[in-house]
Amino acid sequence: MKNYSKINVIEALSLCLVLSYLFIHNIYLVLLGISLSLYLINSDLINKSLRSINQTLINIIAQIDLSKFYKAKESTSKQIDLNKNNSELTLVEIIEELGFIPSPNEHDDTNVV
Repeated sequence: MKNYSKINVIEALSLCLVLSYLFIHNIYLVLLGISLSLYLINSDLINKSLRSINQTLINIIAQIDLSKFYKAKESTSKQIDLNKNNSELTLVEIIEELGFIPSPNEHDDTNVV
C-alpha cells in the first residue's frame, strides 16, 4: 500500500510539473515532468533491461575470473613439465634408456642409487 501511494505522488508531481509552465514559464520543469511520466510508463521495461544488463555483466566478470584462474593453472603445469625436463635423470629413466641397471662405479653418477 505504501508503494502504491508513492507512485500516485510521483504521477501527480509529473502532472504538476508539466502544468507549471502556465504559471512559472520554465521549460526545464516541463521537461522534468515529461521525463518522470515516461519513466512511470516504461518502468517495468526499464527495470527488466537493467536486470538483464547486470546479469550479463556478472557473467562476463565471472568468465574473466575463470579464464585468469585457468591460465594460472596452465602456467604452473607448464612449469612442472619444464622442471621435469631440466632435472637430472632418475634411476627409472636411466634404466629405460640403457636397458639395464648401471653400477655406480662405471658411470660415476652419485645421483643413481
